[in-house]
Amino acid sequence: MLQSSFDLAEEDKNSRMLAETKIEAIQLIELTQKALDTDNDLLSESEFNSIKKDLSALIDSIKSSNNDKIKEANKKLNAQSESFAAKRMDRSIQKALTGKSINKLEF
Repeated sequence: MLQSSFDLAEEDKNSRMLAETKIEAIQLIELTQKALDTDNDLLSESEFNSIKKDLSALIDSIKSSNNDKIKEANKKLNAQSESFAAKRMDRSIQKALTGKSINKLEF
């Protein structure tokens, strides 16, 4: 009975890890898709296609229910979209500062 309890605890731990990994992946998918819909003009065609490819790979990995595969696909999409995130941040800062005098900015 004690051994069965330990086995179930390990199984529960693995199930929880998989669920958390899937949630992180789904959040990244949603955020990436929204960013692509909003700011795809910041990307070259090849950058856009690379991100879409990694996005699809992450979606497919979720279906596999393989924790390591999902984590790897998540990591790859994050790395691929890093430059895109920086471009989006630059655009956001530029919009926020447009029309403002440097002397009137508070730091």
